[in-house]
Amino acid sequence: MGLLLRIRAAAKRVGPGYPPALVMVAAVVALAAGCSGSGASAGDSGEGGRARSAEAIEADLRAQAAAAGITVPDDLRPSAGQLDAMADEKVERFELERQVQAFFACLRDAGFEVKDHGWDEQQNGPDFGVVRISDGPTPFDSNPYFDPAYVRCYGEHYALVSTAWDRQNLPSMDELRERVRAMLECAADAGVEASSLDELTPTMLEALNEVKMGQSSLLDDTTAKALVACHERYSSKINTANKAEAAQLSSERLR
Repeated sequence: MGLLLRIRAAAKRVGPGYPPALVMVAAVVALAAGCSGSGASAGDSGEGGRARSAEAIEADLRAQAAAAGITVPDDLRPSAGQLDAMADEKVERFELERQVQAFFACLRDAGFEVKDHGWDEQQNGPDFGVVRISDGPTPFDSNPYFDPAYVRCYGEHYALVSTAWDRQNLPSMDELRERVRAMLECAADAGVEASSLDELTPTMLEALNEVKMGQSSLLDDTTAKALVACHERYSSKINTANKAEAAQLSSERLR
């Protein structure tokens, strides 16, 4: 059973954000996720890879975990609740919310502190924070998916439904194109002209390295910060489960 959840990690906080099971469009978008293995494909099935069986999703996530160097126990199996939610290959919101509560209960029993922030309408999913209660350093500090207890709770109760929910709510290609255009317009307002994400990527990476990593670049500070703001505003909205769609969106001249 897999691990790669929609995550947003700051210090020891974990919650929804970017789904590594999905292909983030262009390298610059993948960088935004801050997740190893985000370039792995979850396979192409159904409508651009949006519909997948429980078995297919589990196989995808196990493969991604192995590629990321994350250990998943061979005996880890999805709970009856997850399998029930996945029976028709479509996850309803009440099923996702039921399973996230089961995930939280498992984490608390395993020694984690969980803060439930409810439903995030913008991200269209549960919003929560998780902290590993410990007197010393733990694998969770660097990556929750290196912590065996976290992996087991996530795999048993939430991985399948979370991934399926993300996939079935993916935007259409027309919606993705509009989001790419918006990102390119934002970059143009910052003073950087690009007609495609492929053209924008090198400059965006330079801006991210300057602002986020403190590295010197040829960009002036104002431009770099404006580009990072564009990146943070739009990149998480540009994702697809289909490698062909990702390649097309990255190369298309949309401005």
